[in-house]
Amino acid sequence: MAKYNILRDVQVHTSHQQLWDFISNPSNLEFLTPDGMGGKLVSKDPYDRVIEGMKATYIMKPLSFISVRWVAEFTEVKNNDYFVDEQIKGPFKKWRHKHTVITYNGSVFLRDELHYEMPFGFWGELTNRVFLKKRLHQVFEHREKILNQLFPPPEPEIGLHITSEMYDF
Repeated sequence: MAKYNILRDVQVHTSHQQLWDFISNPSNLEFLTPDGMGGKLVSKDPYDRVIEGMKATYIMKPLSFISVRWVAEFTEVKNNDYFVDEQIKGPFKKWRHKHTVITYNGSVFLRDELHYEMPFGFWGELTNRVFLKKRLHQVFEHREKILNQLFPPPEPEIGLHITSEMYDF
């Protein structure tokens, strides 16, 4: 059985604390999931932040006509640093996703480390190769786009003042 890994670092233009507060709220997965792919939180423990042992149930749509109930457990949480969600019920044989907030040289990054295995042997591996790997990368690209909309990069300072006035010489 093949094991697959994705590692992605994204610079986010906000403070470490603001990024942590956003990503550690299980309700925000819906905002970070592309339209048509689900990500709707249908049940969770009564907390607005992840805590170790907490479970959350989402409805995901790997294809527009297929809905899958996904139950994740937050198995590791180090407050203001990282948390790990693992699938306990869903479409994968194994799923472990670590979300880490990193501050480095004054910049804040979100690191996603995903390790997963497909069910169904050859057919699962074929599905990953033909479809799923691309779909997962689209999810992370969408997440980066949304984070840049929520926390836009600052305007560059180039030391010039540009106006729209016209002058005749």
